[in-house]
Formats: sequence, C-alpha cells, structure tokens
Amino acid sequence: EWKQIYSVNIASAHAALEYARVSNKRPSIIYFSSAKVFDLFSRSPIDESSPRTVSCIYSNTKSTTENLIDYYRDNYGITASIIWLFNHDSSRKNRDFFLPKLVRCLIAAQEDPCHKETFNSLDFYCDWGCAKEYMEILSESIFEIGSQDFILASGILTNGRKLAFDLFSSYGLNFENHIACKYQADNPQKYLIVLNRARKLLKRMPIKSPLMICNDILHEIK
Repeated sequence: EWKQIYSVNIASAHAALEYARVSNKRPSIIYFSSAKVFDLFSRSPIDESSPRTVSCIYSNTKSTTENLIDYYRDNYGITASIIWLFNHDSSRKNRDFFLPKLVRCLIAAQEDPCHKETFNSLDFYCDWGCAKEYMEILSESIFEIGSQDFILASGILTNGRKLAFDLFSSYGLNFENHIACKYQADNPQKYLIVLNRARKLLKRMPIKSPLMICNDILHEIK
C-alpha cells in the first residue's frame, strides 16, 4: 500500500514538475494536498501558514510533495499551486469512509428494518464538501489560481450524530435503531478553518451541505 501512496502522492507529482521544467509549453500544475498535514485540534484556527504535522504515511507524502513544489517554484520558476482539500466526498470514495458508509447503512435499513451497523463514533465534527462541486469551482477559476496556495473547504462544521439524525429522519427512520457506536464523547472537539485566500481567488465558494452530499451519493449508488 505504501508503494501506491508514494506513486500517487509523490512520484506522479515529481514527474509533472520535471515535465514542466523541461517543456517549452511551461504548463501550470495544481497539486491537491490534504487537511491531514495540519494539526486541526491543537493548532486551530487553521490557515495556509499553519504548521505542518506528520501523523501517518499519507500526510508524510503530501508534505514531501509540498516541499518538492516549493523547490521547483523557487529554482525553476514553475507555475504550481498547492490546494489543501478538506473532506471532499462522492460515491467514488471507499465505502469505509463516513458518508458512504452512512448512506449504505441507510439503504440497508430501508430494505431491512432490523439492519444494524457499527460505527466507531458519531460524536465528532467535520468539514464535509462535495468533490464534484470542488472540481467545478476550481475549473471556473483556473486562470486566477496561478501559483497561489490555498485551503478549499466549506467552512462549516457538521456534527456526525446530527447528520445521521437528519439523514435517517428525512426518510422516516430513526438512526438509533440502525447504528451502534464503539465510542461516545460528550464534548467532541471543533476546529476553525480560515478561508480568506480562497474567497479572494475563487469565483464562488462551496454551498452543498453534507445532507445534500449524502443524497447525491444515495442516488448514484442505489
């Protein structure tokens, strides 16, 4: 697995940077980094200048490529942008990710009133966005981005338990009949994301709510 992570997050980006260095066409590069490079809970609020942290192989490869991009920009004048994406969901996400898992649990509950599934927890906050909407927004502002680095997120935190309640109740179901949790927390941690740079660069900001994203996933996989 680490070889695949390395190939996708570092090797492919390095190849693109090398092509940009030797090419007469001087292409622009956009690299999608991750919220995982930030220490969300002890360093909030989070912005582009927030310190990086390495919590796993994935975040390590993302930070490594950010350093590569800085090197190519500084030494070869490559036009490249680093965009830190917070949660960006779609039906293509692995079914173990929270939103796809929640939606599949709902579908199973509709088909079987006795269905019950175990989640690690519902007691957390997350900034969820729609992957398709993010790509549409970026494509509309592609010429404004240049070598600007910025965070792209919804800027709105949603509680996992409230989302489960809203989603299941919108289909006439009680999520508590279908979801069990390994862990519970009375006061789940929150974090704050500063999106000033994205608001200046982009023509519009994301508007899709987590509930809307869940319904999109449901209609795509059902």
